[in-house]
Amino acid sequence: MELHERYRQNALSYCVAASKLDAEETNDFISPVSLCLAFAIELYLKCVLLKAGKTDGHLARQPFGHDLWSMWEMPELSGCRDQAKIHAESCYQDLVGAGSLHRPIPVPDTLNKHLEDLSKLHTSASGMPLRYPTKRTQVPDASLMICVFERLIRAEQYGDMIERI
Repeated sequence: MELHERYRQNALSYCVAASKLDAEETNDFISPVSLCLAFAIELYLKCVLLKAGKTDGHLARQPFGHDLWSMWEMPELSGCRDQAKIHAESCYQDLVGAGSLHRPIPVPDTLNKHLEDLSKLHTSASGMPLRYPTKRTQVPDASLMICVFERLIRAEQYGDMIERI
């Protein structure tokens, strides 16, 4: 199995774990949900970058490391950003329609802002407060990001794309 496929499999595992914990509707799992989601996104982005020709050693160094936002802005991920916008709209409709969450669902336009905020909590520059809290840490609602990135991760396996016609 190629390295990028292992990254994708691990990304999906973390994303599914985040989804299951998030469905529990308890504040006891806020940090584990966010941490699992951050790892899922990191592994997914690195999977795509590996397929685009980056090396594993390159991804472990700056500007990458654990910085989700720096990776998200890479030119190699422009297609993923486009796909995320489409998935965000669909996920929002699905989450609202399901009515399973007893809290407001983030609107699709907040996806990038929430990803940027999650990235700040996941990097060593911030002291990694998701792992090592020192004070009150506020995290973005994960429900929309979980849905979007689970769909992106699953689609990556088959090279699936969504197109507007």
